[in-house]
Amino acid sequence: MGVLKPLYFGTDLSNLQKSAKLGDTSKWNAKALCQSSEKVFKEAVIQKDLGDEEKAYVFFYKYIECVQKINKNPEFKKDAKYFTSMYNIQKNSKKAIVTLEALATSLEKRYDEKNEEKNVAEKIAKLDLDLKSSESKGSKLDVNSNIDTPIKNGIAKDEPKDYLITHQKLYSLINQKSTTFFILDTRPAADYHNSSMTIPNSLSVPEMCLRPGTTAASIGKNLKVEFRSQWDRRTTVDMLILCDWTGSDFLPDKPVTVLRDAITKWDLGAEYKNPPYLLQGGFLKFLYAYPHIVRAPSEPRTDSKPVMPSLDLEIRERLRAEISQCTGKGDYDGREVPRSKTEPPVTIDGACSLFGKAAGVADLPFTAPKVCVKRGVSNDDNASSNKTLTDIDARKCHLDQLLKERSHLEEAINLELSQFGKHKEHVGSIIGSKSTEMKNLILAAEKYQKENKRKMQKINQADQDLVDLERRLAEVRKIKVDLKNECQTNESRIVELNDKIHKLEVCMDKELENAQVEESNIESRIQDLKRKLSELDKVIDNGNAPSKVLTDPTPQPEETTKSWIDFIDKEIDEKERDLECPVCLEVAASPIYMCAESHLICRNCRPKLKNCPECRMKYGAK
Repeated sequence: MGVLKPLYFGTDLSNLQKSAKLGDTSKWNAKALCQSSEKVFKEAVIQKDLGDEEKAYVFFYKYIECVQKINKNPEFKKDAKYFTSMYNIQKNSKKAIVTLEALATSLEKRYDEKNEEKNVAEKIAKLDLDLKSSESKGSKLDVNSNIDTPIKNGIAKDEPKDYLITHQKLYSLINQKSTTFFILDTRPAADYHNSSMTIPNSLSVPEMCLRPGTTAASIGKNLKVEFRSQWDRRTTVDMLILCDWTGSDFLPDKPVTVLRDAITKWDLGAEYKNPPYLLQGGFLKFLYAYPHIVRAPSEPRTDSKPVMPSLDLEIRERLRAEISQCTGKGDYDGREVPRSKTEPPVTIDGACSLFGKAAGVADLPFTAPKVCVKRGVSNDDNASSNKTLTDIDARKCHLDQLLKERSHLEEAINLELSQFGKHKEHVGSIIGSKSTEMKNLILAAEKYQKENKRKMQKINQADQDLVDLERRLAEVRKIKVDLKNECQTNESRIVELNDKIHKLEVCMDKELENAQVEESNIESRIQDLKRKLSELDKVIDNGNAPSKVLTDPTPQPEETTKSWIDFIDKEIDEKERDLECPVCLEVAASPIYMCAESHLICRNCRPKLKNCPECRMKYGAK
């Protein structure tokens, strides 16, 4: 069976069974049903070998349905034995049922795992929606989105840039461990010490070391000792990832921008594998998404509330301008200002003190030069002094309005700060309540990933074993084919030898018959010769000469017949030696057996041996 294909055909076994239902087969004959079932069975075996368990289950289930239809067919009932043996219905049905049970077990387990992974994904998506819905209206920062752009009314304003890397991508790099990288954290050293990523390839490059025009060499000298070795190895890694608290772009005069320029412009002789990347959303977004791999998760510290710029300097400058205008000079030189005789002496210090008390800024860090106004001056000087006091009163009213506006602004700021504090508390409560659930979900997902990885390793090992077994099976099949070919060759040789033996036996029988005939003829001639010899002896004994020569003038074939008989005996002995069994040393009678090397053995000794006594080769099947 090959590598398992991913699930795509259905959602559960009932869905697959609905796909495997047959239509109306009442008009089909038994032969057509049997042929169709055979094709379905072959396709099911092919799909199983290809690793498609869903299709294999559908085809095997369809085959069982088809067999049930066949059993109900009247034509099949008339000659069930013929159809069963012709199309292997009984054997294939057993195999289909066993395979269906195994496939059902495997698919149920895989469907459960898929549904569980889907549930985990849905929970994570729901958690993302909860975090999104908890944020304030208007411009939002989605801590789980891939694109860190302001979102308003569901429309993203900017497209992601190539030099940005999302927190999901960074988390994937941390888990995969196939790409080397350094995280250059430009937050203040105290913030890095309080909260940072729990990975060894993170180093602190505090913003106090980053000033416009700073070189990479000067940055390395200002780093802490424990980070200098990593900084020196910055050119050997695949990626340099810069981050601050919430940055999403390289803005002018920002620490991350200064660090990027130092690496790309002011690091002479250094060659980097890739340009530096920026962590999208900064450390804060990574903290919201993956708090379980951050040491002491915390947001940026705010030791005191933001204070609006003081208006003391502005008020001071205005007072200086007014007093300068009153005296007619740009600086206070301490001379007296002329006033009317009837007016009491008034100093600029007293006017400023009175003005400060009315405005609520009596504690301004300003001391006006003492300028005395004397009585007994001319009317022009008196009019000038009155005009000056009138201008001061007008300026005082204007300053009162400014101070009221300032108080309103401070109240608005305090209101916004209170709302911001409430929002922070709400976000903190969400993070506290959801971080544990998110951590559990992430751990569950990682657990299933590890389990899938282990199972894939087992599957790969099973595939390798299967390949080895298939190779071994192919070798055994080849050996089997070779043995069959050798057996067929030996069978043909045996047939040829048996033919020769039969012909030899026939020839020998004929020769024996001829020899017996010749032997009877010779014996008859010998009897004749003996009879003639006895007659000749009688004649000799009687002393009478024979009237004629008794011997036959024709030559007798005794020597010729004898040599022919000797030749036949010799041939018979040689053939018997060829047919002699090497075990019992007897002439082998029909049937005669032999090994692959054509070594003979008699029928009595063959059952007793497994190997040939001459070449030690194993005997094949009888």
